[in-house]
Amino acid sequence: MQDQAQHPPRLRDWRVLVLEDEALVGAEIEDALSAAGASVIGPIASLAEALRRLSDERPDAAVVDINLGGAWALPALNRLAALGVPTVIVTGYALDALAEIAGRFDICEKPMDSADLIRRLCAAVAKTDVRTPG
Repeated sequence: MQDQAQHPPRLRDWRVLVLEDEALVGAEIEDALSAAGASVIGPIASLAEALRRLSDERPDAAVVDINLGGAWALPALNRLAALGVPTVIVTGYALDALAEIAGRFDICEKPMDSADLIRRLCAAVAKTDVRTPG
């Protein structure tokens, strides 16, 4: 993990939903987001739980694995888009397999670079919200 003093938090006070079914990847995402100042919701490993949480609350941003325990995460992605939540997808799938959603969301390939994920999420937030992460 990079030294937080050299890289100040850029997502301070942002509530970021993490949908990821692989525990180690979820922990890596959570660590990167926390170091960037975000408050992490999750990681949530199932589509059913993700949809339940999205019916109860609106996160400020989201990081979503396209495959949650064998379930395609499109219903959660569609709900996030309907809520106007800036979202980055993390996936190990080939990008051509994601053609139907490639234009709607930024995609960070696994294995991911944490700094790249944070840059992509900050860019997605800046495009969709007047409250640009600091």
